[in-house]
Amino acid sequence: MSCHSNGFRTLQYSAIELRSLSFVHRLNPTTYHCLKDLGILKSNIPTLRGKRGGRRKRRVWDDNSGVNASNLVSVTIKPQQRVNIQHSTVIGCVNSRSIRNKVDAFIDHVIDHSLDICAITETWLKVDDDLIRNSLNLEGFCFRDHCRGNWTGGGTGLLFKDVFTLVDSNSEEKMSFEFSDWHLSYRNFRLRVIVVYRPPYSASHPVSFTTFLSEFSDLLENVVPGPHNLIILGDFNIHVDDQCDPSTLRFTDLLDSFDLENKVSSATHTSGHTLDLVITGSNSRIDVTSVLADCHTAISVVLFAINTS
Repeated sequence: MSCHSNGFRTLQYSAIELRSLSFVHRLNPTTYHCLKDLGILKSNIPTLRGKRGGRRKRRVWDDNSGVNASNLVSVTIKPQQRVNIQHSTVIGCVNSRSIRNKVDAFIDHVIDHSLDICAITETWLKVDDDLIRNSLNLEGFCFRDHCRGNWTGGGTGLLFKDVFTLVDSNSEEKMSFEFSDWHLSYRNFRLRVIVVYRPPYSASHPVSFTTFLSEFSDLLENVVPGPHNLIILGDFNIHVDDQCDPSTLRFTDLLDSFDLENKVSSATHTSGHTLDLVITGSNSRIDVTSVLADCHTAISVVLFAINTS
């Protein structure tokens, strides 16, 4: 903010701040699907797609056109009720590679697939990105995240319907990976979701796979014996589809030793490999009824359903 000699003050906003302000007010998913099913939805939820020259297309409506006020009646509007989760809960895992410039695509994905919970890896959010966080708080949902401490990039988050209660959450950065740990409850159902992001080996991240196996084993020793229904999901950057890869074999052996298994078998990356995983216990109450992997959109997606009865 700057002051001029005439006494006026000028407020200055960054491009990200201005763009985020347009995301705050949206139809909640229930209303969106209801209008869509009735065939009276004028357009999809507004996005920045279809714009030209940086300007959003706008419709101009004449609120008084053809309206006879004597024909109008008063309507009592009931307070909005919270949506109940059915016996099947749809969960998504998204590798965003920066949610900062994909808010529209992410929200469209959540609504189109009627997600109840969605984990996000590589949010790239910073501590002061409150406007972007606010834009991700859809009506009827809660968004929480843990940003990476001293590194650029990274970060994990969780979007969940507000019928769930967030009992506890924490995060930690290991040498080889980062994770956030979320404890959710709904009625008598308890769910523990651990969101993992492991950067690939590179000059900027020269951490061996052996170090990852050791650190991930330490994490499993702490979480697997717990009484909660456990889901570990995220971007592991391991080609688990390649059964001849020594790293894949070592990782699979580690999961087997904790009676865990990966539920994703199709490609989650444009190169054709399976990098984004959903890991659950072999004898868990969680029943993964379907898995859909989509790597052809702006965000890598894994969808699955669990029984919460």
